[in-house]
Amino acid sequence: MNEQRSDDDLARKPEGDPAPALRATPQLIAGGILLALGLALLLERLDLVRPFEVGRLWPLVVIAFGLSRIFGQEEPRELRRGWLLFLFGVWFFINTFEFLGLDWGTSWPLTLVAVGSARLLAGETGRRRGSALFLIGLGALFQVLVLDLFGIGLTDGWPLILIAAGVWITLRAFGVGARPATRKENEHEPS
Repeated sequence: MNEQRSDDDLARKPEGDPAPALRATPQLIAGGILLALGLALLLERLDLVRPFEVGRLWPLVVIAFGLSRIFGQEEPRELRRGWLLFLFGVWFFINTFEFLGLDWGTSWPLTLVAVGSARLLAGETGRRRGSALFLIGLGALFQVLVLDLFGIGLTDGWPLILIAAGVWITLRAFGVGARPATRKENEHEPS
């Protein structure tokens, strides 16, 4: 029995087969990076773009890898790694193009901010959250000193770092930012 199918029948999808959802998987991101890199190199080879311009875009690869690790992740450790890659890629980009006058020598405190931010963005709680906030504050303080904002440079203002660390350690001694003891830890304490 030879049935003729109409164009409408061929265009119709079988019921129960939903269209696949487009997700930002690592393979999709890696494929996109290869496509973009290939296109950029082709444009450079055809003399449509100057080579140094393409070469300066390398931080975008780090940013893309970071984003590929973030999407679809639920485990805090993997999320933290993805955010670290992404934020360091942004830092590399800032330095490569010297945004806001920042370069490798003046923007290094932003790495502390990036590490702390990655912890927060990954959903860290308890002590790790407190440590993340401390890293962000310490990085911000170093950045202010390195850029000589408010007339206090790193050579004169480094004692502020000691003061910040002392305040942090003292607060921790009083239990501020400490994580509550787990049931397992309580079982091992003597009565």
